[in-house]
Amino acid sequence: MTPPRSSRMSPVIHSLVIRWMILLIVAFTRSTTDASRRQLTSSRAVSATARSDRRNDAGMSTAEYAVGTVAAVGFAAVLYAVINSSATRTMLANLVKQALSAPF
Repeated sequence: MTPPRSSRMSPVIHSLVIRWMILLIVAFTRSTTDASRRQLTSSRAVSATARSDRRNDAGMSTAEYAVGTVAAVGFAAVLYAVINSSATRTMLANLVKQALSAPF
C-alpha cells in the first residue's frame, strides 16, 4: 500500500537525502581509518599522529557540515510536506484572494 501523495517525499528531496547519507558514511569511515594509522611505532609515530590529528580536525569540520546539511535537508522535506498539504494550500489561496480583493 502506498502512502497518499501529500505524505510521500519528492524524488529530488529523496535523492538529496540519500546523497548526504552516503557522504556521512564516507566521512565517518575515513575518521576510523585514520585511527588505525596511528598504530605506528618509533619516533615516526609521534609526527604521524600529529599530522593525522590535524587531518582529523579538518575531517570533523567536514562531518559537522555534513550533519548540519542533512538536518537542513530534513527540515526542507518537512517544510515541503507542510506547504504541499491541502490545508496550507487552502489557507494561502484564501490569503491571496483577500489581498487581491482589497479596496485601493
